[in-house]
Amino acid sequence: MSDNTKLIKLVTTEILISKIEINPNSIDKVTLVSPYILIPAREGLSIANWIPFSNSDTVVISKSHILYMTDPVPDIESQYKATIGDIIVPKISSRFTKN
Repeated sequence: MSDNTKLIKLVTTEILISKIEINPNSIDKVTLVSPYILIPAREGLSIANWIPFSNSDTVVISKSHILYMTDPVPDIESQYKATIGDIIVPKISSRFTKN
């Protein structure tokens, strides 16, 4: 399911989920698109906007602030995509629609 959506652990111990863009001309930076922070909760896990007061949904960070990046498990990625409105809706076959 993963495309460019990654779990990112920062040196601050925060764990983010975000789409990433890597600029080949900037070897020491990475762009996070719609970054959200994962927050352990009593009932499981919740996510919150990592840059809630910004006019932009992107932020550029130094790669030196990243401990690791990995693909998220499908449940977390689905929750993230539902939150940011990036849901892929399957097309309904014409045999199920009225003409």
